[in-house]
Order: sequence, then C-alpha cells, then structure tokens
Amino acid sequence: MPPFQVLQVKQTNQTRRRNSYPLDTGSQASIRSCAAPPYLQGKRSDKDRADDLIGRNSVTSVQYPQKNTGADAGAPAFCQRRSPVSPGGSEGLMTLHQFTIFAAVARYRNLTNASKELHITQSCVSKQMKLLQEEHGVKLYERAARGIKLTDAGCSFLNAVMPILDQVKKLKKPFAQAAISYEPDRLTVGGTHSPSTLLLPLVLSRFKKLHPAMEIEFKTNNGVEIERLLLAENIEVAVTTRRPHSSRIATEPFRREKVMMVVSKHHPLAHARAITLRDIGSTPLLIRNSAGPDGSSGKRLRAFIEQSGISVKIGMRFDSPAAMKEAIYQRIGIGIVYEDVVKHNLKRGDFKEIKIPGLKLEGKSYIVYLGNKPLSKAAADFVELLCSLRSKNQ
Repeated sequence: MPPFQVLQVKQTNQTRRRNSYPLDTGSQASIRSCAAPPYLQGKRSDKDRADDLIGRNSVTSVQYPQKNTGADAGAPAFCQRRSPVSPGGSEGLMTLHQFTIFAAVARYRNLTNASKELHITQSCVSKQMKLLQEEHGVKLYERAARGIKLTDAGCSFLNAVMPILDQVKKLKKPFAQAAISYEPDRLTVGGTHSPSTLLLPLVLSRFKKLHPAMEIEFKTNNGVEIERLLLAENIEVAVTTRRPHSSRIATEPFRREKVMMVVSKHHPLAHARAITLRDIGSTPLLIRNSAGPDGSSGKRLRAFIEQSGISVKIGMRFDSPAAMKEAIYQRIGIGIVYEDVVKHNLKRGDFKEIKIPGLKLEGKSYIVYLGNKPLSKAAADFVELLCSLRSKNQ
C-alpha cells in the first residue's frame, strides 16, 4: 500500500497549520496559494470575492514536487490555477474538488447519495473518482453489495485529505453567510437548434412550474458556440446535438434524434409515386453546416447513394434552420434536417418527407455541463429532470 502525505495549507505569512504523514521516501506534497487571495488583489465585487472563497472560480490542485534547478530550487511544490488534465495526463494534479467528492463518497459509501449532496450527477462523481484513482495509481474503493467500501489505500487517503478539507471549511466559515446570499435565483440553459425547437421549451416549462420564482435565460446557437459559452461559464447546462471536444465538459448521452429528408409540398418529388436514388442524386441537397446533420448522417446518406454509382449534389449549406426551411419551401432542393425542426411544417402540410427503403438517418443529443465545478442547485435539478425524461424515452 503506497504511503500518503499532504502538508501545509498556507493561510498567512505568520500562521501555518501542518498535518504530517510519514513517507518512505521522505518526499512531501504541499498546498499553498500562488498569489495573494483574490479578495486582496485590487478592487473586486463582493460576488467575485465570495465565489473565489468558496472555490467556484478556481481549482486548487495538489502537485508532488519535482526536481527544480532554477532560482527557486528547493522550494516546495505549490498550487496553480490551471485547467484539469485529461485521464492519463502527465501533469500529476489532484484537485480540491476531487477531495470533496471523495470525502462525500467515503461518508455515504454510495455514489448516488454523494452526488445528491454535492448537487452533481452520479456520472460526474464516477468520472472524478476514476481520474483520482488513475492519478494516484491505486484503487481507493471497491464495489460492494450496497454501494462501495474503501480499500486500505482509500482509508489512508481519506485520513490524509480530511485535514485539508477541515482547514478549507474553517477558511470559508466567516464568509458563509455572504456566499449563501449569492446563491443564484436564476438558471442559464443553452441548446443547439434542434433540441431548442421543441424539447427544451417543453422541459423548461415543466421546470418553471417546479421553480416558479426562478429566472431562466435560454440561449440557442450552434454546437461550437454552445461549447464556448459553457467554457466561459455563460451557461450552466445545455442540450446539444454536437458532442463537445473539451475535456473540461462533462457529457451524458440524452436521446437519439431522427434526421429526415424533406421537400416543399410544391416540389415535383412531393407528388412522385416512387422516388429512386437517381432522383435524389439529381436534386440539390440542402444541409446544415458541419455542426448539424451534415456530420455522420449526411456522410451516411452520401455513401448510401454513391455506392450505387450516383453522385450527390450539395446545393446549399446553412447556419440558420429558419433560412434552410425557407429554401426548402422555395423548392430549391431536398432538405436534410432533424425531425423536431420541421415537425410543425410537416403537420401543417408545408413539407413532405422523402423516404428511401433501407436508409435510416439519425443523430444523437447530449446533456453537457462543466465537469470540473459543482452545479448550482438549480442546474442540478434541471439535469435531474432531463435525466428522468431520458429514462422514460429509453
């Protein structure tokens, strides 16, 4: 069983608290601030001060010291503000957020109960525990009949991190009242165009009934912009048809999204008794840009047609679903769209679906949020509501 040691939570230049655990190698790890606390650096708002103090705007990491030959040789390893590393990364970082999650898991011996206390999803708890175990190279807990049980290494690790969490708790206590007063009574949700057409308005309507005093902001954009807004913390939760690329974003599969080929009711193909692949190949295709169903579904359609020796013509590409629907209505070509985007048009009879035997097009949607910080109570409740709907659809 590997030894553990965590030393020094530096509070001021005059006061230090030290909790030592023996190491075979005599090495040590330490936590301290790289700079003066944010509330001592220039003029900042009360909300920024409170957020920094409760750890919402920064990630404190533990890094084992490495050999240093520079001017600060011999100085202990220290905390740095940096993005979380991906699994298998080489930076050797553990975060205070991971310590908090581990302590909750150890207290409840259950991942689900720990996630409820921390207002994050169970998948986020599992992911952070996996990263923590991979980082330290040891199994901290095992599955049991009713939850989990700590290994010997896990018990030693818990004893090592609890003094750190206790000191953080003492640091936050004088500012707890201010932090509580800043708990937001608002929720900012994002979505790409397809889920924003029908799904999210319905879910938000139900959520609003459960939280009538909650102020909700709803932002719709393409998948690339939704990911940027998440990383900038301008939205907390989103449903997107594009899987994010950033390792900082937690992603949960939500549901399958049907992709359709549609034409205007005035288009010649709308009245054809039988439609062949040659008809599709000779008609311009209207598609979304790469963030939309021009991804796997568009490629599958092209491959399906071209395997018969028929080339495909891309007529136009669109950023806006509204512009694309107008082009479809003007009989410019065949639109490839998510079903939710044109469901009302089909119901009114403005569009007609084109079906090809043996061809099924579909995409996927995802629930996404930052994985390296706890969700607010409102955001956690909204994710829980989405997950309950996902369970019903499965």
